[in-house]
Amino acid sequence: MKNKLIELKRTFLCLSVLLIATSAAMAQIRLKEDITCKQALLLIQKQNPDTSFVILDVRTPDEYKNGYIENAINIDYKSADFQDRISQLDKKKTYLVYCKAGVRSAYTIGIMKDHDFNNLYHLYEGMKMWINYGYKTVTE
Repeated sequence: MKNKLIELKRTFLCLSVLLIATSAAMAQIRLKEDITCKQALLLIQKQNPDTSFVILDVRTPDEYKNGYIENAINIDYKSADFQDRISQLDKKKTYLVYCKAGVRSAYTIGIMKDHDFNNLYHLYEGMKMWINYGYKTVTE
């Protein structure tokens, strides 16, 4: 009985270590792609004026006109030629992708990965939270 208890404790310990290691690895992966508004602001400040860094707004043109992150380019996720336009972007550049709440931009990240883009950051909190935090926007 005592040996079984020791074996169970060892198994539990091994599983705990594995779970912690997996969680740490997942957190590192998440930090590479999914970033908060604060992290995005710092990234933008760090990358400015690097031309190999692109801010990509995938909202509709009307949403874009009402306020966007400075220097962002707009490619409407809902447009018929969206995937074609995405596939024509320079794969060597680094992209920060956002939309209103993080859904369309998450799908865009998936599409970009399918087209072999590697340097991607997803502003998962979206433009809605960017505005709520009071970060700078540009309007047309």
